[in-house]
Amino acid sequence: DNTSHLWAHLDAELLAIVYQFVPMSSVLSVMTVNKRWHDVAIVELIWKARVFYRLPHLKTTVEKIIREDARMSWKYLSTIASQAHKWAQERCSDGINVSEDGHTAFVPKHQSGGTNKSIQSAKPIMPGDQPYYYFEIVSEVQPDPWNIGFGITDSKWPLSTSFVGYDSGIFNYGYTSNGILQPALNQAPVYKQGAHVSFWMEYREDKSLHLMVFRNKELIHRFENVTEAHEPPLYFTATLYYGSTQASFVF
Repeated sequence: DNTSHLWAHLDAELLAIVYQFVPMSSVLSVMTVNKRWHDVAIVELIWKARVFYRLPHLKTTVEKIIREDARMSWKYLSTIASQAHKWAQERCSDGINVSEDGHTAFVPKHQSGGTNKSIQSAKPIMPGDQPYYYFEIVSEVQPDPWNIGFGITDSKWPLSTSFVGYDSGIFNYGYTSNGILQPALNQAPVYKQGAHVSFWMEYREDKSLHLMVFRNKELIHRFENVTEAHEPPLYFTATLYYGSTQASFVF
């Protein structure tokens, strides 16, 4: 009949979108209909598996995104989850070194001339119709004393004068420092050397920011509808202590 004919010739991208809205058991069933449906389903399952492997702590969040946001796909979310972020050497204070591949920022030991050195990510965070971002960092430090701060800053944030998390008069959100996840004066779970600190963000067209902060895949803080005045683009930012600290992107 006409309906069967329509399904038989449905574009592969549209077929993949349909797969996103049906239970896994149904996807497995349609894989047996014909080779084309099988091949499309396999690709979609691969993208979905990549997302869940990379973001097990965000499974409920990304499933909700797929259900409610028609613009999103498992392929797109997979690219977000596996983004190979780098540090921007042109947006950092003096005294920070960046590895050749751009993934690690570090401050040499016993450096003089101030203790706090900041650097921002190369990838800007812009509001728009593809609003999701994911950053994951591993903190690597020498013995005490040490400080590493992580967070989101705007384009006007003064890299040379501030330590992320302590300047309430300028835009910063979700920061950590001194081994403590401490936004403002809230409860402060400790993180240690080698800990993974990650940020999942949604930056909407109205410039409202929705942010979740994780320590070793455990949700620590959630910020909803952040609307403080800020100037896009935003950047993922780290502040490092001079005593031989470093921060590396994980992907």
